[in-house]
Amino acid sequence: MTMKFAETVRKAMGWCPEMGSAHSRGEFTVSDRRVPAPVDGNPHVVEGVIVDYQSKGLPIPLFIGLVVALSVAIQYFFATYRTVAASIGSIAFLLLFIAFVIYATVVKSRVAITGDAITLHRPLQNPDIIPRQSVVTTEVKENTVPLSPKVIGIVAFIILALCIGPVYTAISGGLWHADPARVVFGIVVPLVLVALLYRAYSRAVYAKTVVLTTTDKKIVAIFTDDPGEITARLEVS
Repeated sequence: MTMKFAETVRKAMGWCPEMGSAHSRGEFTVSDRRVPAPVDGNPHVVEGVIVDYQSKGLPIPLFIGLVVALSVAIQYFFATYRTVAASIGSIAFLLLFIAFVIYATVVKSRVAITGDAITLHRPLQNPDIIPRQSVVTTEVKENTVPLSPKVIGIVAFIILALCIGPVYTAISGGLWHADPARVVFGIVVPLVLVALLYRAYSRAVYAKTVVLTTTDKKIVAIFTDDPGEITARLEVS
């Protein structure tokens, strides 16, 4: 009975039980939820979720190296090109990045599930289509994060508080006469950090995450209040 049930799940995921490839050895977290099967090949669509789709973790030394390289590049840029146009361009670029992070966090994603593929629709990005046969494991995991939502909120509040002085100085002395380097490093860069903390906070508030691992070592993390809905729709599609 157990073997027949496992075989049914594999068929629903698009795997053939007779295959000897890694695909047939995939793991699946079975849900006790029941949802209607799709009609006429129409996809199951789950809306209002947050989706991350990326390669497996970036090594910490490489991440630190990238941050240091970016800091040095910004310092060199301001030391070499101390012009109004360059300063405005740098500030505009960072503000645009902040707007992108906030928009991509506020506007939720949706996931379309069919028997052949899982399509991720994320804001400001082209849809990502993942063939069902490339999914190795599908699991519901505890959402473990380095910092709790409360700690993230406190850190963001402290950073914003530290921005009050530079903002007051820039406004009282006239924005057009303010030192561009101080504006960038005293106001804009801290706001970038706050935007990234807001992005982290939006994910940290979820208790569980649906995690899909693919054969090309990429991970799909779906943050939702109801992970059972995702796994149930994956089973019946």
